[in-house]
Amino acid sequence: MLGTLLTPYIVPKWVEIRVLLITFLFLLGASIFLLGPFYEEKNLEVMLIGLALSGMAMGPLIIPNLVEMMRATYLKHPSCDKDHRDSLLSGMLNFFYGLGMSLGPLLGGLLYQVTDFRTMNDIIGTFIMSMAVLYFLCAGGYQAYRQTCINFSKRNRI
Repeated sequence: MLGTLLTPYIVPKWVEIRVLLITFLFLLGASIFLLGPFYEEKNLEVMLIGLALSGMAMGPLIIPNLVEMMRATYLKHPSCDKDHRDSLLSGMLNFFYGLGMSLGPLLGGLLYQVTDFRTMNDIIGTFIMSMAVLYFLCAGGYQAYRQTCINFSKRNRI
């Protein structure tokens, strides 16, 4: 929750939103691997690190989604009505957020019943990291990282 509150204040303006989403989605997948330690049986210290990392990664994943959706829709349909577009996108974001909150525990419970705790976390972590890679490949991730590097170098010139 702290990451959600601090995200607008700690993220520099020169960082592309897609870079945030891809980076923190990958970090969330890695933290899920630590949550159910993939290399040994349950280890409390590693699980706490995984929980802390997942908590820090969720804030930057929740906040900039709507802005990225609005930007992508504007690029694809520049002449659409702004108020109507924003209302539809907000409804879609809330619908899929609620759907994930409903189906997530069902999927986690099903995977836990079929496998064990470590394997369940490995499957979910792999899925999250593959979504990050897919988003990088399909949503112009390379260009976003490149633009962020250009913005960083322009910002740090004397």
